[in-house]
Amino acid sequence: MSSTTLKHKVIATQTLMMMFGLLLAATVFATSTRAQGFQVGLGVPREGTQDRFPPVFRVRATKNKKVYDTVEDTYKEIGYKIKVKGICPEKHHLGTSRISIANLKARQQIDFPVDKKHRNIGADYGREWHQYNFDFPFLLPKVSPVQACNAEVQRRVDAGQSLPAILQNGFTIEVDDAYDVSLGIGCEKTVHLTYYEMPVFRAYGTLPATIECQATGYIETQGAPGKPGKHVEPAPPRMPTPPPPLESVSVIASPANTSGQGCPVYVNFKGRIAANAESQFSSFNTKYRFVGDNGYETDWIYVSVARNTPKTINGRRYIQAPASKPGGTLLAPGEKPRIPLYRGWMQLEVQLPNGSKKSERANFTVDCNVTPARPRIKASK
Repeated sequence: MSSTTLKHKVIATQTLMMMFGLLLAATVFATSTRAQGFQVGLGVPREGTQDRFPPVFRVRATKNKKVYDTVEDTYKEIGYKIKVKGICPEKHHLGTSRISIANLKARQQIDFPVDKKHRNIGADYGREWHQYNFDFPFLLPKVSPVQACNAEVQRRVDAGQSLPAILQNGFTIEVDDAYDVSLGIGCEKTVHLTYYEMPVFRAYGTLPATIECQATGYIETQGAPGKPGKHVEPAPPRMPTPPPPLESVSVIASPANTSGQGCPVYVNFKGRIAANAESQFSSFNTKYRFVGDNGYETDWIYVSVARNTPKTINGRRYIQAPASKPGGTLLAPGEKPRIPLYRGWMQLEVQLPNGSKKSERANFTVDCNVTPARPRIKASK
């Protein structure tokens, strides 16, 4: 074999190896540069189950068969089917994550389960959806189910439909934008033993709900004939106001006056939440917190209040000694300045579907001046 032929074969082999290397590099590059980030959407029911999809709110007319007024208490938690997919940046892995749903005035948030050994959610480097099933604490949709049913009745009547036919058959309303869903996925990267990065990637979407306006059994009756020459229009039905879910919220300091011991001290508080006996909810799931003077407030805490069983709430507050005012009364040698009284207040605040309900203020005082011990009297011999 001539040297020229051998040289041509070597060049051809090197060319093939270079092309293969470029193809392999392009494949690796395409995989490594997969767009990072996550998506969230409405999932599908699991096969062979009776999963609620989407959650159903059943509304009845209990006081007037022409007006809807009550949401059936046939559930305690809202089940949702949610799908998620996506991938963290290179050299990161999944970290602490949260998911929440919200209506126009409130939000419920829970932990989102992730496998911290992995970088992606969903197969094929996060390209395929992964299904989840979550139970969130109770939360009404953006639109009031009662108002939605009555508004739909009025719309159909205005369109020429018969009121008795509408109410005797009932109907269903599908609300596509019932809740806002927010997903925050943490992607963690360890830089060294004492420092790590964890950017949070967020995804947003909406979730639906179904409102079933139940048949009321309304039958139109003929009233007494009006006087000749006069036509009296019937008064439109009044929209009843649903009874509030809570009857009372109260709190007391226990004890109201603390004295004789040095500060700092803890002051205990006992709160009470009572549901309304006429509430449409057999168990009202909500949140509470304590608020007080000087901008004091605690985090919101979940609580469930049964219709016929008041809920007792306990709390405590850390009180430090107030600073003495400079330039006060002249003191005798060895006498300590007197610490002024701490006068404060606390309230118990509970969330409602629209706003919140606060208790009356519970006033309290703390005297940080230590009561001196009484001298012992020795018995005479």
